[in-house]
Amino acid sequence: MADYNVWSKANIDVQTALGAVQVISGITKANPAVVTYVGADPTNGDFIKITDAVGMVEVNDQVFRVANVVGGS
Repeated sequence: MADYNVWSKANIDVQTALGAVQVISGITKANPAVVTYVGADPTNGDFIKITDAVGMVEVNDQVFRVANVVGGS
């Protein structure tokens, strides 16, 4: 029988993994998506949460893992 109390005891809070806010200037509809932003470069493997997106509202309140960062451009 499954233990249904496992997740309630995990006490996971995604917000604690988030750092400074970045301003996104564009997101492509490609797979995987390419995001352009203003601010410090994230690190590959970081987790980010996108909120308040206009246009591509499908990404709002979703958590993504950063990959293939091209820094300084």
